[in-house]
Amino acid sequence: MFVFLDESGDLGFDWSKKGTSKYFTVTVLICHNKNATDKIRQAIKKTLRNKINHKKPKRVSKELKGTGTTIEIKKYFYSKLPDDELSIYSVTLNKKRVKDHLKTKDGKKKLYNFLAHFIIKETPLQKVSTNVNFVLDKCKSKAEIKDFNQYL
Repeated sequence: MFVFLDESGDLGFDWSKKGTSKYFTVTVLICHNKNATDKIRQAIKKTLRNKINHKKPKRVSKELKGTGTTIEIKKYFYSKLPDDELSIYSVTLNKKRVKDHLKTKDGKKKLYNFLAHFIIKETPLQKVSTNVNFVLDKCKSKAEIKDFNQYL
């Protein structure tokens, strides 16, 4: 089993800054077997090659972004995914409701870890009888990853 965790939005709270998101979402994608992981990688590769990068020879995108992708491209991508070999879990935070002590540098780390833990505990990982490969987004430093691992 492969478990991928990623986020959308940001944990910035300066509402005067252009681009500060109103929401922060943490999503977990579970591939129930290696075949599902391989199919997702193929779907990403095909979508990037056939829909995203085919008209941009100088600027090559290496990942799919939900907010910057048209519904047509999303439908193409989803049509390439396996039907029953994956599960998606997600939690979205309304940042306007966050308490002040969680808006600090350390508070944001705790908030991120809390949300990740919250969504992971909703997944059926405790039922797994084989290895679980957990892939975390590369936005964290080594120290933050260590703290995250301890929190989980």
